Amino acid sequence: MELLIASNNLGKVAEIKRYLQTLDLQVYSLGEWQLVKNISGALPDPEENGQTYQENALIKAQACFEWAGIPCLADDTGLEVEALDNGPGLYTARYAGVNATYADNISKMQQELQGVGNRQAKFKACLAYFDGSRVEIFNGEVSGEILAEQQGSGGFGYDPIFKPIGRNQTFAELKISEPDFLTHRVKALTKFKEFLLASVLHKVQ
Repeated sequence: MELLIASNNLGKVAEIKRYLQTLDLQVYSLGEWQLVKNISGALPDPEENGQTYQENALIKAQACFEWAGIPCLADDTGLEVEALDNGPGLYTARYAGVNATYADNISKMQQELQGVGNRQAKFKACLAYFDGSRVEIFNGEVSGEILAEQQGSGGFGYDPIFKPIGRNQTFAELKISEPDFLTHRVKALTKFKEFLLASVLHKVQ
């Protein structure tokens, strides 16, 4: 079975591909599919104008299916910080602006939380699978806190400042020391993997 990861975020693509590597799947990134099929032009980059993570993930999955014609999996992730009225939420990737870097987003968040006592936060991931007719949604969530200083060099995005409850390491550290740690995305991927094994892969073997 072929599966396209409907994301231009190379960090997300790498995490998803690593987790699914034990399955009987040929998993492609957008760039890899473009090379395989010798497709010219820009990669799909649909406007994420949904009102929920689910809507945004489905927008991406459907747009990439129209482009590639094979089953697609898209991810939409949000960081919700209590002291920021559960923001940035849907705007997590562009918190510091449309073209913001990971460093820009972290810097803005640290500035916004300077002197704030409540640093509780949640990371939420929503995966949308679309194969042309079937839509399946898988969610994952992890609670934690935002640190004042960055720790670790693994992962991407806000990983260096997010420490999950009950752990002394940030996601950036855990993704190196415990690559199978149940992050929000891994929790959602676990459900997706179960779905594939129960409903899809056994039909194509």
